[in-house]
Amino acid sequence: IQSHIDDAVEKGATVHCGGKHVDNGGTWYPATVVSGVNHTMRIMTDETFGPVLPVMPFDSIEEAVELANDSRYGLSANVFAGSEEEGVEVGRRLNGGVISVNEASLSGSVHEFEQEPFNLSGLGRSRMGPAGVERFYRHKLILSDSSPEARNIDAYAEPAT
Repeated sequence: IQSHIDDAVEKGATVHCGGKHVDNGGTWYPATVVSGVNHTMRIMTDETFGPVLPVMPFDSIEEAVELANDSRYGLSANVFAGSEEEGVEVGRRLNGGVISVNEASLSGSVHEFEQEPFNLSGLGRSRMGPAGVERFYRHKLILSDSSPEARNIDAYAEPAT
């Protein structure tokens, strides 16, 4: 996290709160808001797994969607809009597996949905929902054709070992 913040600041971004690792006997990092960011900064091109909100200005919804989708990742996204309806409409246009509208990262509270991340994010449909359990199964198809009279097709799943 810190290297992403440092890179952004070196390239002209401003930290409004947080921005420094808290040495408190663990891996604590405070909520951080950074403005003046752009796509030359790692904070906008790499996944920052921490409580960091980079703020990038835009002139239109079309530009905002284009900037948001200009990423090799797509695990999730957050849309803050004037209304829920507007946020949902923008969310439909984003390349993300889970889109939170007017909230920060609701994706962790929805376990029954088979999330499918976009691009290079995540592990496919294996994080949540029934697919989260099914990833521990190894699917096998066994075909038997020992004679024209006796054709047996059996498919089953067994727990992975």
